[in-house]
Amino acid sequence: MPVEEQIPIFVVSLSDSHERREAMGEALTELGLSFEFVDAVDARDGLPESFEDQIDREAIRKNLGRDMLGPELGCALSHALVYREILKRNLSRAIVLEDDIVPTTDFLELLRSSVLERSQYDLVLLYYNLATAFRWSFRPCLGNYKFFRFSALPSSTACYYLTRAGASKLLEAATPISFVADWPLLIPFRMRSAGIFPSVIKHSLPPSLIEQSRRQATSEIEAASTTALSRWTQIRTALRSGGWKGGLEKLYFLFLFPLLAVRVGGTDEENASGVFDEKPQPL
Repeated sequence: MPVEEQIPIFVVSLSDSHERREAMGEALTELGLSFEFVDAVDARDGLPESFEDQIDREAIRKNLGRDMLGPELGCALSHALVYREILKRNLSRAIVLEDDIVPTTDFLELLRSSVLERSQYDLVLLYYNLATAFRWSFRPCLGNYKFFRFSALPSSTACYYLTRAGASKLLEAATPISFVADWPLLIPFRMRSAGIFPSVIKHSLPPSLIEQSRRQATSEIEAASTTALSRWTQIRTALRSGGWKGGLEKLYFLFLFPLLAVRVGGTDEENASGVFDEKPQPL
């Protein structure tokens, strides 16, 4: 693939992640791909004061029911940096990677095929976990890979294709930061978005520190969830907090989602082994 025709590739990475950067650089170079690193916002020891005006802590607590962890804030701010860069350079599309993924020859073939550009999607996840799809949504992509539409908000920003229009929409939703990087708006219904099954990209590492910390932070909240409430009580609560959109979303997840969804992704360990609870079979 000639460099002048290659889709721009941004690799989000902490500036001191020397080993990861070296491994990623070698892997992409071996595939003949050019790329550039984007220095991630380092919030491992707390968010730097200079970024405080870019987040809305009150909205975060409302949306998540908790505070975001330092690494979560850094991740969300870092991906917002990429969205701004895409718009600043007026790029028509780009690939965004995190530095703990393994690019494959299938990934290269996908870029060479231009199937992503022809798909008309503004956001395509090439890797995901904790993901579900609409059963009827699978359609040919490339070879044995298929596009599908997410039936709920997927997890992971490890590798995705993004158009300029998609970057604009995500940046608007992430200004100021009020949700985790994956994703600042309900992409299955508010963006032309899709995933590719199976995942084109693999993780080189166990579940990230962000994911491990997030699971620990949310465990107590999940244990005290509203499962004991009646469905109608949950709908009324959603209407009060999120208006008619919040009510409709709650109706969908309570009544339609169990009928329409099939699981296509799991934890990092499951994705690495290729084991999921269900196989995605269209109706």
